[in-house]
Amino acid sequence: MDGTDSDQLRQHRRWMVAWVAGFLPPRLRRLAVVLALSLLATAAGLVQPMLTKALIDQALPDRRMDLVILLCGGLFAMSVFSLLLGYGTRLLYVRVSGDLLFSLRESLFRHLMSLSPRWFARAREGDLFSRLDGDITEVQRFTLDGALAAINATFALIGAVIAMISLSVPLTLMCLAVLPLQMALVARFRPRIEQQTRQVRQRAADLGAFFFDTLPAAKVIQAHSAQERESDRLHRLNGLYLDELLRQERLGFFAGAGPSLIMSAATALIFVFGAASVLGQSLTIGAMVAFTSYLGRAAAPLQSYLGLWVASRRALVSLDRLAELRLVPPEVCSPASPQPLPDPLRGAVSLRQVMLGHDRQRPLLRDLSLEIAAGSKVALIGPSGCGKSTLCDLLLRLYDPDQGEVCLDGVPLPRLDLLALRQVVAVVAQDVVLLPGSLADNIAYGVAHPTREAIEQAAETAGLAEVIAALPHGLDSPVGSHGRLLSGGQRQRVALARAVLQRPRVLILDEVTTGLDPALRDAVLATLDRQFADCTRIIVSHDPQVMAGCDQVVDLEHCAKSGNRFSQQQCGNVRYEISGRHS
Repeated sequence: MDGTDSDQLRQHRRWMVAWVAGFLPPRLRRLAVVLALSLLATAAGLVQPMLTKALIDQALPDRRMDLVILLCGGLFAMSVFSLLLGYGTRLLYVRVSGDLLFSLRESLFRHLMSLSPRWFARAREGDLFSRLDGDITEVQRFTLDGALAAINATFALIGAVIAMISLSVPLTLMCLAVLPLQMALVARFRPRIEQQTRQVRQRAADLGAFFFDTLPAAKVIQAHSAQERESDRLHRLNGLYLDELLRQERLGFFAGAGPSLIMSAATALIFVFGAASVLGQSLTIGAMVAFTSYLGRAAAPLQSYLGLWVASRRALVSLDRLAELRLVPPEVCSPASPQPLPDPLRGAVSLRQVMLGHDRQRPLLRDLSLEIAAGSKVALIGPSGCGKSTLCDLLLRLYDPDQGEVCLDGVPLPRLDLLALRQVVAVVAQDVVLLPGSLADNIAYGVAHPTREAIEQAAETAGLAEVIAALPHGLDSPVGSHGRLLSGGQRQRVALARAVLQRPRVLILDEVTTGLDPALRDAVLATLDRQFADCTRIIVSHDPQVMAGCDQVVDLEHCAKSGNRFSQQQCGNVRYEISGRHS
């Protein structure tokens, strides 16, 4: 990685840290309570060795049974107190931790929903799920667990060291002498653990992508007798994932084993010198027992630091993977001061020298100019890949053109609020997407707080009355994953009911009759003409029956080839209008 890439990576990490930190202020009060309870429980644990020392050095030699009972009762009370504190701390922590996790995930999801279909076409669904689930959890866990554990460990370590110094300064210095060697070993493993964590995350994402790709395609896999082929591919992916996990475990083991071994050797030496001090009567048995207890309490924070260091490497990798999503800028967004929609809104559409394409050398749309009158019915024709559906996406402002502008009633779309625009422009597509929920939920999708009567009326208008009557729970019947409990024609009618309920001023019909039998096609067309007679309708279709009643038929293939002027052709009672110019 060169200097420029390193600087950019550091800048991205700083931005992401600031993004995560922005979610903490509303939760600081509850986090402070969690921290206070945790520190109180740690303090209670630090008192217990001193009670043990008093029991051994005072109560037993003096044969004071009353003091023995008092000290033992104190030890038991401290244990119960610590247990109750731990229970309360855990409940409060889970609430705060879950709240932070869900807020991070919701924020990232909202950002993803602002990205264009072009970006999603390049992304892998399984990888996205891995980042929204595993990576964001890793970052959230380290943000809270890391901070609380570090503060708690520091408090416990300082308390233990102070108690150890009060008991024996030489033994304490021996313990502290091994810290530099432990830190050197940890630093040696740092880059390798970070790199290996990245590899494990990638293999997990590969597995997620496999399931997201194959499970929805189960019917195709079965039809092609490809079950064994896909099972073999899964076996290979599992093997690669297991290899990376084993490498990660080996690295984690050696990164922790070295410092632990050093601490064990130091502990053994401390016992030797401590025993010599007891025999030389410079240290009491109770003090020796208390010192070894505090040594264990001091070792635990040191192990926590090592664990936090490893966790920080994992969290950093996850933070980088989240940055690859969060730092993607949306292609379109609402203006800071949007212009209101014209009132009344007529629905006239204008395209002025529009150019758009994934490849600027070979754009799908090139210098396209088109005027669609308000309330007219226009057909877009042309071969696959000529930009028909892309033109529809422009009207919804899922993209902005690379050049030129698209206007609604003379107002350029980028000047309008996105939500307001998409309330008055609706799409009924060939591939209807239904979401989990009931039939009523899917009909009302995209309309804020519709009444039950309005939903029922839209369903009846779209010809769903017989379908609803046949369903066990009527409108409240679930549609299944991706609407698989409904037929293709029924899903098409649900999409039509959505449009009826939305009552747009511009309606886009993208191959809406493809795959429908003639009777159903005629019924759908009749419903469209009846319900949206005063609405601007833009129809993408190859079906002559659909084009027969159109005011205009626009051939997008010829748009790129025609001269720089309007040309009109007659075809029966349908007028073709073409506008464009040579590249």
